Amino acid sequence: MLRPYNSYRLRLLAVAVIAFAQMTGLPDASAQTTQTPTTATTPTRQPDPKTTVVARVGDQKIYLIEVLSMIRTLPDQYRKAPLNMIFPMLVDRAIDGRVVAKAGRDSGLIENEAVKRRIAEQTERILAEAYITNAVGQQITPEALSARYDEFVKERFAGEEVKASHILLETEAAALEVIEALEKGDDFATLAAEKSTGPSASNGGDLGWFSRDQMVPEFSEAAFALAPGESTKAPVKTQFGWHVIMLEERREAQPPTFEEKQRELTEEMTGDVIRDVLAKLRETADIERFNMDGSPLTEAPAAPKKN
Repeated sequence: MLRPYNSYRLRLLAVAVIAFAQMTGLPDASAQTTQTPTTATTPTRQPDPKTTVVARVGDQKIYLIEVLSMIRTLPDQYRKAPLNMIFPMLVDRAIDGRVVAKAGRDSGLIENEAVKRRIAEQTERILAEAYITNAVGQQITPEALSARYDEFVKERFAGEEVKASHILLETEAAALEVIEALEKGDDFATLAAEKSTGPSASNGGDLGWFSRDQMVPEFSEAAFALAPGESTKAPVKTQFGWHVIMLEERREAQPPTFEEKQRELTEEMTGDVIRDVLAKLRETADIERFNMDGSPLTEAPAAPKKN
């Protein structure tokens, strides 16, 4: 009965952009403060990850931010470990990467066509992520997030919430039998566990708290018309079947706090910014598509007209 909320693909892209911002130090609207984990010896002030050198390989410096970014690639049990325990291992990994990369350059692999292609691909990806992340950071400000939260509260939590249970049945006749049993004094939760075909049957039909727009209109209209302790006297038909609904409590809608909602709002707004940026860039780009074999892409044939 819940309605679809947002685009899964854009949500994943939004999460990726936020992670990229945290890794590169570009603006990230989801982080109001930056906290750097402490090492074994706690300095009097936190080091700046972008300028603190933790190792050298020849004339190349390895900065703390590179080491910290590696944490995201570790298995879960290592990511949860104290930084001072895994820090030496991470530095060793960074050193190994520089040593092996130098060996690759010295061996002439930098001129290998396959290597060049992969470097070019990674360069394009990093530039694209950086551009999007910068655009996101400029538009998703604390003020914009606050306004989005106010809009969310106004739209979703203006009015009442109810706590209700229901028994979902396949036929109207079955629902009428349940209503008759309730009028005789049978327990609602017991009937739900025995007869409901919905997933809430194991919970005695309990649906928890919800607002009007979280359920399909027919269900919400019936539920919000009830008084606490009252159940529907006639079956309620929706796309899912026939419902018998009992209202338990009513209250003014209780929105989550800004802090509880901030991450989700950031991801939603990031998706919106990405969509807008891509749409504008595509308008001015010279784009041409081809088939998988490289041949010119022709328009799909029109569907035959119906007589």
